[in-house]
Amino acid sequence: IFFIALAGNITAQTDYGIAIAGVQVTSANCNNITGAKISGSVSYNNESKTLTLNNATIEGNIGFSEVVDITITLVGENTITNYITSVTGTKTINGTGSLKVGYIQCGGEQNTIIEDCTIEIDAVTANYNWAMPGDGSKLTIRNANLLAEGKGVAIARFKEYNFIGCEIVEPANTQIIDNNFDGYDGKFICDGDGNIAKKVVIKPISYGIKIAEVEVTSANCNNITGEGITGSVSYNDESKTLTLNDATIEGRIWFGSGESRLENINITLVGENTMTSYIESVTGTKTINGTGSLKVEYIDCYEEGNTIIEDCTIEIDATIGNWNWATYGGDMTTKLTIKNANISAQALEVAIGYFADIELIGCEIVEPVNAQIIDNEYDGFEGKYICDADGNIAKKVVITKLSGLNDIAQNNNINIYPNPASDFVTIEGKGEIKITNSLGQIVKEIKDSSTYRTLNIKDFERGVYYIKIGNTTQKLVVE
Repeated sequence: IFFIALAGNITAQTDYGIAIAGVQVTSANCNNITGAKISGSVSYNNESKTLTLNNATIEGNIGFSEVVDITITLVGENTITNYITSVTGTKTINGTGSLKVGYIQCGGEQNTIIEDCTIEIDAVTANYNWAMPGDGSKLTIRNANLLAEGKGVAIARFKEYNFIGCEIVEPANTQIIDNNFDGYDGKFICDGDGNIAKKVVIKPISYGIKIAEVEVTSANCNNITGEGITGSVSYNDESKTLTLNDATIEGRIWFGSGESRLENINITLVGENTMTSYIESVTGTKTINGTGSLKVEYIDCYEEGNTIIEDCTIEIDATIGNWNWATYGGDMTTKLTIKNANISAQALEVAIGYFADIELIGCEIVEPVNAQIIDNEYDGFEGKYICDADGNIAKKVVITKLSGLNDIAQNNNINIYPNPASDFVTIEGKGEIKITNSLGQIVKEIKDSSTYRTLNIKDFERGVYYIKIGNTTQKLVVE
């Protein structure tokens, strides 16, 4: 009798109240749930209440009997030919994978959460009127792709709808309003005319940016990956900052076009970064900065209000892609500011040109020698170009950051003393003078071209200023 009782204890198992295509999930089979209608990997962790589908196909349904709370985690591509029943409490479907299913029942649940994953509910093929009925539960969809289509109703009868980092893109002009289908009242997702939607498409919010043709959305912005992307690429929509960290991008960075073009962007460089194509323009201001470097084929600044390159190192080689221009403004609206940066730009015809204005702060042109920033024209496009001493548009331009306070440009023979200063400063150098603060704002201009000028700077706030004569800029510290 003792051994019979012991054997019974050894073989006892716990039924978890879950059935997968008719197979009961127990403590004995939970780590590897198999059956005639189950392929791929299916497992259940009762401690975390997590059912994991990993490239699984389930010919049938997933049923929950007296289960309180469940998380269904998707890995890879998964298919359920029938439906998923509701639970008591909260049902969460998440993961990096996808799921195709006949319909998802949420009736009686307190919360239904779908996050990060991709789900296609095809109730039409499964011959159901409803794709996802809530019957009073709360629905939250976070950073997910969801397509739901039913014979009569896509998504309806939830008491509350929350879309976080995603939006309804179909039907257009969606409304969530009180309606009725087949005698069932509640809040339905409807089209702009108030008709119950048979098909609903929900997608993560798109930020209007593509990296190597990978669309940047609320779902992937913290870690933008793709076939043409290595290293770390991320985007913060709040600060409008795209960060490249030791990244290689086999393709372009695109910010939309026409009326949909992104307004303002900050590209921050960390480490060494490489692009095999180009950076598109934005509406407003594009700033490229950081402690790192970037190799790129060309930088489009067309019709931007301002293009600012500061602190970083950029090598633009348009000859690789057989481009005529390395970087250009356009429509005489774009101002280019290069501040404390090292830039090398070369192209078949124009290195840097077609801008409304070009300003250098804390840096100077070292190639071509005796360079000029002057009005010129290439292929019918008139504007400011960097040219050589004879006025020819430069095909290659090298700009280097000034190494210290006492740098003197040999071509203009600029000297500033005393430096630092607090009351008066003498500027030695022939030509008109423009003084800007650390924000690039002009604080003083002197039009006469005398060689020696003494300025009263008592009203200047303490800080760093940049004195520009011709194409050369010198740093001044005001104490």
